[in-house]
Amino acid sequence: MAKPISFERTDEMLGDYPINVVLLAKDLDSAKDFYANKVGLEILQDNPNVVTFRCGGNELAISKSTVSTADEQTQAGWRVDDLD
Repeated sequence: MAKPISFERTDEMLGDYPINVVLLAKDLDSAKDFYANKVGLEILQDNPNVVTFRCGGNELAISKSTVSTADEQTQAGWRVDDLD
């Protein structure tokens, strides 16, 4: 018999872990300038297809898009020790 799903809060919630957010930009150089020089975020990685910034304990990646910056393309991922 399958174990019932529990919705009780445990000690291991995603809100306790850093998150990486990926946004798209058609003009990566303008986006890099905005986040680095206007917002003041530190650049962690800079290459022709993506620029990654430190944002507190999290990371913001701006990825070059040749198609669009539609909301359907926004991504987020959590950095966790395991998936159990």
